[in-house]
This record gives sequence, structure tokens and C-alpha cells, in this order.
Amino acid sequence: LSVGSAFDAIVHRYRARLLSFIYRTVGDRERSEDLVQEAFIRVHRHIGRKNLASGFAPARTQTMLFGSLVHKTIEDVNRSLMRDRDANAGMDAFNTQRFKDNYRHLSAMSSHALAPDTQEAGRQQVLAYWQKCGDIARRITDVEVPLTLPDQRTPKNRRFAIHGVVDMVQAGANSRLYDIKTHAAAVVRADPDYYREQLNVYAHIWKEIYRQSLGRG
Repeated sequence: LSVGSAFDAIVHRYRARLLSFIYRTVGDRERSEDLVQEAFIRVHRHIGRKNLASGFAPARTQTMLFGSLVHKTIEDVNRSLMRDRDANAGMDAFNTQRFKDNYRHLSAMSSHALAPDTQEAGRQQVLAYWQKCGDIARRITDVEVPLTLPDQRTPKNRRFAIHGVVDMVQAGANSRLYDIKTHAAAVVRADPDYYREQLNVYAHIWKEIYRQSLGRG
């Protein structure tokens, strides 16, 4: 297992429960997400300092920086639309400005930078989200909702918990959940069953916690 793969496994395993813990402490979802992101960037930077000889740190940190930058900016778009459902004019400029602000913040936190063409690719990804998914974004009612289903049991009676983080459109029986990905489209299309199963797990957690069915996409 490479250092990069190990770090990805750590993020995948602990991000949701860390977000849930911090949210219970600070009571603000946006601030909680920022604190979680900063925590993992600091961990990654610390790992990178110990692995410079392998050439791992710059490439892995830049990959994480790119994904975090796009994801955070998209969530900022969603939060903005929650405050103003009719926002339309000026959204491209808003998206670009938020992208620049987030880049400055995350780059400073990680002590890494992205090449100008990589930054532009990320900005275009955010703009594409707005252009293709704007109707969905306008309906989102909750962003970065931590889902935790504790005290589950395996067939051998081993205890485990299931964690996830989603965006929600709550509308009674037609409520839907969304899990925004910053992976390349080709990666998602290559293994759609993986992402479908992940959403099914999140839907299961939602139903178990809230006893509420979800609408079908």
C-alpha cells in the first residue's frame, strides 16, 4: 500500500465521523467543513515532509488541493443559492471569485500551489457544475450533511459504524440526496456501480436515521 493510497484510506475512513464530531462542537456546518479540510491538509503536509525523498508529497498534495478546491467552491455555490434561490445574473463572476478566494486559502494552508492551467481546469469544472446542475443546486436545502449509523453488527457480531456526507434536497417523500464528486467523468463512467452502491449506502443511513423514504432520481 503506497503512502498516497494509505492517506486516501484515512480520509475515506475518518472524514465523515470527524465532520460529525466537529459539527456537534461548533454547530456550524460551513465552519465544520473548513476545519475538517484544514485538519487533513495539515496531516498531509506533515506526511509529505517525511516522504519528500519518494517524490510523493508534491503530486499527492496537489491532487488533494485540486479536489478540495473544486469541492469547496461548489459547496459555496450551493450555500449561496440557499440564501438566494433566484440568483442567476453574476453567478459566473461569483463562482470565479469564490474559486480564487478558496485557492488562496487552501494553497496557503497546504504550502503548495497549482499551475495556472490546472487552476483554470478547476475553475472550468466549477462553472460546468453551475451550467449543467444549476437547477439541482437551486433546490438543495442542506449541504455537507453528516450521516452516521452507529452500532451496526457483522454476521460475526463485530461492531462497526457507517459514515457519509451528502447534500440534500428535502421535499417530503420526494427528498433526494446528492454526493458531489470531483473525480474525472471518465473515472466515474468506468465504474458506475461503485458510485451507485455508495449512494445506496447513504440512502440506507438516511432511512434508518430519519425513517423517511427518498425519491427516485
